[in-house]
Amino acid sequence: MLKETDKEYVLFLNKLKNKIVSSQQNAVISVNKELLIFYWEIGNFILDKKKDQSWEKNIINSLSNDLKAAFPEMRGLDEKNIRYMCKFAEEYKDKKFIEEVAAQISWSHNLILMDKITDLNKTISYINKIIENGWSKNVLLNKIALEYGIEEDMFTEGAALHNNIIKIKDRELQDMTEEVVEDYVNENDFDENGSISFKDISSAARSELSIEILKDPYILDLLNFSEKLIERNLEKQLIDHIIKFFIELDKGFAFVGSKYHLPVAGGDYYIDLLFYNLKLRCYVAVDLKIGKFKPEYLGKLSFYLSLIDDSLKKKEDSSAVGIILCKDEDKLIVQYAFKGSVGLGEDTEYMLTKNIPEEFKSILPTVKEIGDGIKNKLLKS
Repeated sequence: MLKETDKEYVLFLNKLKNKIVSSQQNAVISVNKELLIFYWEIGNFILDKKKDQSWEKNIINSLSNDLKAAFPEMRGLDEKNIRYMCKFAEEYKDKKFIEEVAAQISWSHNLILMDKITDLNKTISYINKIIENGWSKNVLLNKIALEYGIEEDMFTEGAALHNNIIKIKDRELQDMTEEVVEDYVNENDFDENGSISFKDISSAARSELSIEILKDPYILDLLNFSEKLIERNLEKQLIDHIIKFFIELDKGFAFVGSKYHLPVAGGDYYIDLLFYNLKLRCYVAVDLKIGKFKPEYLGKLSFYLSLIDDSLKKKEDSSAVGIILCKDEDKLIVQYAFKGSVGLGEDTEYMLTKNIPEEFKSILPTVKEIGDGIKNKLLKS
């Protein structure tokens, strides 16, 4: 049997745990609200622009391609989902309705309601039931099918869109949620002997609404935002310093562009940084990575260098040179990529090396010079 002081400590500890659980749930709901307001505003921006006759008819397709290139980590920028954003803005004119009603449930739930329910009062009724009962998407589909007598698989365009987005594994989410639930205890969880009983924990702690929102793959667009923003800021700093470093070498480096676009049949590719060396008469591509160095990075860089040789290189130019810069915590790993043996012909493969071929040594900086030079610029910034 627990001593009274131990019991008081456990109760106090679990008050704090309950506060954490509550704050986590509120945070999920808050992020979901931001996401849906964000989608509604994008929809309105596009609807306003589509009124302008000078804009091309397939503007949504163009916007989707360009936005995905700019924000590759965001899952909800495909053409079909952007069309749903427009429909969302078109059907729900009042921002207050979005903030106070529609944003209380996940985007995936809203897709289902937009697909099948045309009456606003009925939509609100379903939203209230989702909130009260923590209905999953499948439960919602079944409820609508039963009420309207519709075959479930015949009206789920929004659900199909959801399934095309990369999904979170339900088991992983359940494990994550149960991990929080395990720690939820209050004064009613003690039996008559002062021992802790866990029999009602899941019903006491689990917020079905926040769990359903957390399961929604679109929510990752904003949940991952802070981490991605930090990574992008670090990448931008590195890019600025890398450009300055090569230009300041005064060895013939001319900056061509960042995220340099190489259109190829079957896809679009973007090189982090592209230079042209006037003395060596060759392109120099820099591939920037954040995180641990992986040997397979050579495959992607070799592909880019081959694209450069095929699409940009002139007859008088030498084969492109690649540089991989990998920023891992305090380390900056630098590797060159040259054709296997310079001068053996166009069919030789690119290889990673720290050593610079003789014909390039007077122009290209060593791996150590690049690492030290960029690190010094980072320290001074």
